[in-house]
Amino acid sequence: LNPGDPLKSLTRVAAALVAATGIAASATVATSAQANAEMTVASDARRKINLAGRQSLLTQVMARATCFAKLKTEGERQKQDRMSAMFLFEQTLMDLRAGSPVQEMLPETDSEVLASLDKQGSLWKAYQSALAADDLAAIQRASEALLTVANETVTLIEKKRAPAAGVDKALAAALNISGRQRMLIQRSVKSFCYVAAGFDPAASRTALKASLALFDSSLEKLRSGDSEMGLLPPPVAEIGDQLTKVAELWAPLRAVLLKVADGQTATQDEILMVAINNLDVLEKMNAIVELYQELASG
Repeated sequence: LNPGDPLKSLTRVAAALVAATGIAASATVATSAQANAEMTVASDARRKINLAGRQSLLTQVMARATCFAKLKTEGERQKQDRMSAMFLFEQTLMDLRAGSPVQEMLPETDSEVLASLDKQGSLWKAYQSALAADDLAAIQRASEALLTVANETVTLIEKKRAPAAGVDKALAAALNISGRQRMLIQRSVKSFCYVAAGFDPAASRTALKASLALFDSSLEKLRSGDSEMGLLPPPVAEIGDQLTKVAELWAPLRAVLLKVADGQTATQDEILMVAINNLDVLEKMNAIVELYQELASG
């Protein structure tokens, strides 16, 4: 992000994302040029896992916000969320490729990662067109297509860049999975809104069930560890406490989402509750991603 951009113009969700992925001043003084270079490479790897994962989240924020705006549920805030998410996505896509001193990222050199970013760029143009047309059907197709490639990008960065940079494998996995949880919150809420808007309810309910199941299983694995995913239990008490808070905030939201996934109709009060309360869970999950990014610095 351009350091001159006024954060006060960003909405709550965008401001939370900027804060949680913002650059913290380092008090570490390199003892040699080689040590400084090594820290820069490691910082670049963990930073890119976080921000590449945030791209997946933003694909869903844009669709979610468009849908709720159509329902006139906090319409102005939703429109602002969409604009902020579009700005963040485009800026981050450029930064992931070219590097950014502000974001503490080096220019990307891996050919597979660059090819994946190229795919994102092409699909992003189609998504922008769908958003401009305010067409839910086109937005759904474009958001899912771009999400697939954004997920591919962050997985490539985790598998290829993190080991070479000396980032702990378990922490890199936790950083990726906790980042994916942010996306799943928004994908669940987007699908919920699509059902409420009457857009392909059967398919939207199926997508909602899948997102809920993956979020719930991943939350449990982040809390308890999972050998197949290479996850360890929370390495510090603060992360465990934050995950417990996420579970507590998620429970009432999940109850309404599950009700709709199972075929029932949400009330207007429930639609408003979901539109507002999902941001509390998102902010808390974002804080966990930030903690894992700092731990991955070694």
